[in-house]
Amino acid sequence: MIDGSRLVAESLNVLAQLFGQPFLYIGIVIVFLQFRRQVKLERKLFHARLHAPAAQTWQSIGCGCLAGLFASLFLAAAGFSMPWQATALLWAISVLLLMVRVRFLNMVYAAGIIGIWTAAVDTFPSLRETEMLSPLVDPFIDFRFASLLLLVGLLQVIAGVMMRLRGAMHAVPVFLDGKRGKTIGAYHLHQWWPVPVLLFVPAKSASFVHAISEGSFFWQGDWSVAAFPLLFGFCNVAVSVLPKQKVRKNANFLLVFGIVLMLLAVAADLIPPLVAYVSAAAILILEIANGLSFRKELQGSPVFVHDKQGLRVLAVLPGSPAAEMGVVAGEIIRKVNGKEVLTKEELHVALQINPAFCKLEIINLDGHSKFAGKAIFAGDHHQLGILLAPDDDAAFTTKTHNVGAFRYLSAGLKQTRREV
Repeated sequence: MIDGSRLVAESLNVLAQLFGQPFLYIGIVIVFLQFRRQVKLERKLFHARLHAPAAQTWQSIGCGCLAGLFASLFLAAAGFSMPWQATALLWAISVLLLMVRVRFLNMVYAAGIIGIWTAAVDTFPSLRETEMLSPLVDPFIDFRFASLLLLVGLLQVIAGVMMRLRGAMHAVPVFLDGKRGKTIGAYHLHQWWPVPVLLFVPAKSASFVHAISEGSFFWQGDWSVAAFPLLFGFCNVAVSVLPKQKVRKNANFLLVFGIVLMLLAVAADLIPPLVAYVSAAAILILEIANGLSFRKELQGSPVFVHDKQGLRVLAVLPGSPAAEMGVVAGEIIRKVNGKEVLTKEELHVALQINPAFCKLEIINLDGHSKFAGKAIFAGDHHQLGILLAPDDDAAFTTKTHNVGAFRYLSAGLKQTRREV
């Protein structure tokens, strides 16, 4: 039986550990800088703000805590164990990969590298005798990589669930360079969560498969509680489909991918020689999936471009007249106050026909016409809060995912050739 007083004491101790670790604050800072980047993009491209970085950061922390609670309970049931040196190395590799490409901020990549290294340590005993490599070798002697793979797979499942629930809420409208040199509208779908994980670690490491087979929710005997924060999320772009559709597809992939990883963790625990193959396969599967996804989006027919029917809506400011009239991203503004509009200049002229009231004819996402109207007051947005897809006068475009952290967090904007 678990001693209740000891459980309370260990819980307080682990909270002190958690808040004393720099990794937690690094994760929170990265999340805040990512949301701050969103605001910089919005102000530069649209001269407006759609999101609030402080509020978004708190929401991400709250969601991350819920995810951490679920992960902690599951991992406790599975008898998860990992040395703190491996945790530090996991973070170090993740941060280094982040400097190379922001899309590498997924624990699959770092865990895969650790898995390959663990297999190398087991395969080549001479590595253990190299004094210079001892800090990188000692933590992985007799290390059960299956535990780490189980954690990573679980995080993918959690990310899939959270993506379905909240992934589209923080989508950021941007301007990209199209495949034919034309500026197009798109959405960045980048979201990260800091996840504090609390672990009931047995004094003697054992197989989590054995723990499950024994049916014990918590380990019996000598145990301690350990805490380590993680950072996970997703990175993608929506060009040829609406953000909600892209989020749904990505979420489904992560759910399946996470379940497969967890099954592979069981296989790697039962058959240790599979560790290197499973690690490499995890990285390869994620790279191929991401590559195909980005390629399909960037080479497909863009949604957020104007056509002969009217002006395409890229986004709508929250609380604006357009939002109150039910205008949504992807729709086409066909007429304003009875006048057809094909350019921003025509839109501005049409809005002046009746400065006190505006009537819109809109082609909705199903291709049908709908009508909306609203009184206009002083101080309302000059375009009713409608952010339009870019035209030939767009001054800036931004990068998507193939940039390092510094350029990404600085917004990654560049001037178009028309401004040179």
